[in-house]
Amino acid sequence: MRFKLNKVSTAVGLVMAASLPLESFAQIEEVIVTAQRREAEIQDVPISITAFSAEDLQERNIENVENINILLPNVFIRGGGTQGPTQGQFNMRGVPGVAVYLDGVAQPASSGALAAIVELERVEVLKGPQGTLFGKNAMGGAISYVSRAPADTFGVRLQMQYGSQEQRRIAANVDIPISRDFRTKFTLYNQVKGGYVQSGTPGIMHGDEDDTVIRFDSIWDVSENWTVRFDVTDTQRSPNYAQGDILFNVNENQAMVQNYNNNGLVFTDQSDAFGLLRQYRNSSTYNGPGWDYDGRSWNVTSTSDISDTLTFRAIFGGREIDNFNYADLDASHWQFFEINNISKISESSVELQLLGTYERFNWVLGYYDQSSENTTRRYDWQFYDFAPRNTNWISENNRDDRAFFLEGSYDITDRLTVTAGVRRTTEEFSGGQWDASEPIPTPPYHIYTFNKGAVRSQSAADFDSTTPRFSLQYDMSDDVMVYATYAEGFNGGGVNTTSIPDALGNPQFLSYTGETLNQWEIGLRSQLLDNTLRVNLAYFDGTWDDMQIGEAIVPGRIVTQNAGEAEISGFEFDILWAPTANLSLNFGGGFLDTAYVELGQSQFLTLGAEFALAPEVQYSLGGQYNFNLSNGNNLLARLDYGWTKEHVTIQDVRLQSVQESYGLLQGRLTYDPNENWTVSLWGRNLTDEWYQIGGFGAWLGGVDQGVIARPREIGVAMNIEF
Repeated sequence: MRFKLNKVSTAVGLVMAASLPLESFAQIEEVIVTAQRREAEIQDVPISITAFSAEDLQERNIENVENINILLPNVFIRGGGTQGPTQGQFNMRGVPGVAVYLDGVAQPASSGALAAIVELERVEVLKGPQGTLFGKNAMGGAISYVSRAPADTFGVRLQMQYGSQEQRRIAANVDIPISRDFRTKFTLYNQVKGGYVQSGTPGIMHGDEDDTVIRFDSIWDVSENWTVRFDVTDTQRSPNYAQGDILFNVNENQAMVQNYNNNGLVFTDQSDAFGLLRQYRNSSTYNGPGWDYDGRSWNVTSTSDISDTLTFRAIFGGREIDNFNYADLDASHWQFFEINNISKISESSVELQLLGTYERFNWVLGYYDQSSENTTRRYDWQFYDFAPRNTNWISENNRDDRAFFLEGSYDITDRLTVTAGVRRTTEEFSGGQWDASEPIPTPPYHIYTFNKGAVRSQSAADFDSTTPRFSLQYDMSDDVMVYATYAEGFNGGGVNTTSIPDALGNPQFLSYTGETLNQWEIGLRSQLLDNTLRVNLAYFDGTWDDMQIGEAIVPGRIVTQNAGEAEISGFEFDILWAPTANLSLNFGGGFLDTAYVELGQSQFLTLGAEFALAPEVQYSLGGQYNFNLSNGNNLLARLDYGWTKEHVTIQDVRLQSVQESYGLLQGRLTYDPNENWTVSLWGRNLTDEWYQIGGFGAWLGGVDQGVIARPREIGVAMNIEF
């Protein structure tokens, strides 16, 4: 079905009927965001945007970006296909391609993207194409992390947590003002979680976590009109084996599986497919190391007020990542299908912004330059026990992006505002693949070198795009705003660094073009009943052209190709009600309709089929109540529930598996004595749901495997401030 505008009319009518004032002791707090490169109240921004403060995240037990899934309908965040939780996969409104920013600096690498949320002021989530201000790779939307700035007074904040499955966490933040004009902050964070999937080795559990973050942050007020902020962060993630891999099915009719079984190497559903019985168990005898992530980043932001109406901002950022990941895709005691990836990633960027205000006109003019270099050593142990089919390659993927952008808003009247913007992007791609000079190591040993041998392929390509945005918003009253927005998003093309054989059996490296998303959105944002009820609605309809689709043209080798065209439409609502000063309730939902209408180069899509990781319905509801105790202390109780309808996890019709509908319940009970400390009892996945958060359905290769989420977790936390 296609969602029509008359689906929205009833909801809009109810909102307008509720616009009469109502006396109440409760008030919904104002939320300031920077989605349009300048500070604005969230209800005045003409896009679908949600923001969570640090307090919101803590009260809802959000410790990494993946946990936000429960709160955001039409947003899907999970681990990658073959690399599970070591990589992040982000979809919004069914579309992959979500730009992730930290303090205004793009974080394009997917390795380690499901990071712990450390010392944040807020998280802003923008749905729909954000190509004008956030650039390429923001077709589905954008996630912007804004970190908490150093304070102007000395202070210490400690967060300690202990929970089931041997998990413990400590976060220490110390604000140290050196002088009135120079303020610093030091952060130390460490989280450890025991594994939850019993491996084939007694006493060894897979799916563990071990994360450490060290951060230094500073702000220097150079003058009354000039401020410089500098931070540097070191992130280490070194669990023994991060992926909770579980085998769902063995394709006992696949040729190599039959060869195993015919030669006495038993590999069947009964021997290894514990996922059929929903057991947190595999038969893998690999004991580590499974993941070693070492990331170092720095950001510098300089903001100077040239005059009362003109500001210049320069944002510089860089990141270096060394990443090793091992994936046992058969999750069995055999070396049937195992992948090793070792990567070196270097990123740097600069963004220059000139922001101005002149009477009714606000505008931003900017230049953006970003480069990334990604060198990967991959070697596979496939069918190693019987008839090895090994890969041993080094690949490079290098990109340089440059863009100019301009966006301005003009108040035509006191109630009517028009916004228009455009971004011109050029991208240079270069890459290739080489044989590694060293031979593939013998399991379970690893090699961490990048020495190139014979060249297999080298290529270069250029791409460019112009992405406009136009918005019209009208304040129907001081409390109700309606808007209509047209926006486009773009993602550049490239050349596959994984080869497939041509008709003569020689390796060929397929190229693919850029992809675009054109989308209309109409919405309503309102604060009603004397600012005790917030109701936001959005309807969207778009076309996705030249979709980049990964397909296994040859079993075990995923290559990117361009499909033709797809259509997307849907409806979202977000409601927050604070009927009393002690009680607040929230309810949000998303309805999504996706379909492929042209197949292009794709060989394994179905016309009319829904997108992968694009459930038709998602909703979330929650509430919290603050009990005022007789001794003057407080007890805050909060529950959140999120439900996701069944959906396919892979778009390739030959490999599709269906994730059944599931709902997640989490809660927190916090005792606050109105001193400088609080203590909480918390729980996640309280109904102990079994659901997939990553993995790879290599059915043609003989296995259907996945990464299962952690089972029920409960624990206690304590916060101290002084």
